[in-house]
Amino acid sequence: IKGMPLILMSLYNAVDPTAVFPLGIYMIYTTLLTFFILIIGLLSMKYIIRTDLSVLANIDTTKYRGEQNKFTTRESWILGILLIVLILMVLQSIFPIQAIKNFMGQFGMIGFVLVGIIAVLLIKTDGTPISNMKELSSGVQWDIILCVASMNPAMGFLSSDEAGIKDMLSAGCGPFISSLSPFAFVLIIIIICGVLTNFLNNQACCLMFYPIIMVYAPTLGINAVALVTA
Repeated sequence: IKGMPLILMSLYNAVDPTAVFPLGIYMIYTTLLTFFILIIGLLSMKYIIRTDLSVLANIDTTKYRGEQNKFTTRESWILGILLIVLILMVLQSIFPIQAIKNFMGQFGMIGFVLVGIIAVLLIKTDGTPISNMKELSSGVQWDIILCVASMNPAMGFLSSDEAGIKDMLSAGCGPFISSLSPFAFVLIIIIICGVLTNFLNNQACCLMFYPIIMVYAPTLGINAVALVTA
């Protein structure tokens, strides 16, 4: 639920401004999928690969207990603010009272992140702020942010009818894709994109498939946002 999905969906919004990314549903989806992958991994280690874990059985766990391993006040604040930001992100799309929902929707996902940043800059523990801008910016992947900033306008141009990309895809891929079932189309998109990410940048791979999804998903009766999310 961290930065990558939000970056990719912001690029998809440049292609289709009407697309609405259901963050709450996505959080549930990605959490369940992560647990499923973990369970499959553990079962394969136990019954197929038969990994030798005898070394782990001898670990002394007593050193991981005690006061030194509890949350500090600062860490508790950070965890609390993070949870509040995530809850606000979800509530902006599912809150039952329309007026409040509309108000929260004006913040957007980035707006609530900024609220969290302001909170950690203003709230103090032991007389000092929870964090500062130097610390916050040290972990930011600026190369990805600059890449996305440059791609956003380009995606809008490439997806426009005047660019001709959609017509070219329809003419080139139409005969093959039109014979596919919706399930087969989704499976092919996910498998090819997944294989290519082993050789190409993840964002670049997704961007390659956005125009294809936009052209063919509606004709096959597929929810384009759901496929982009997957």
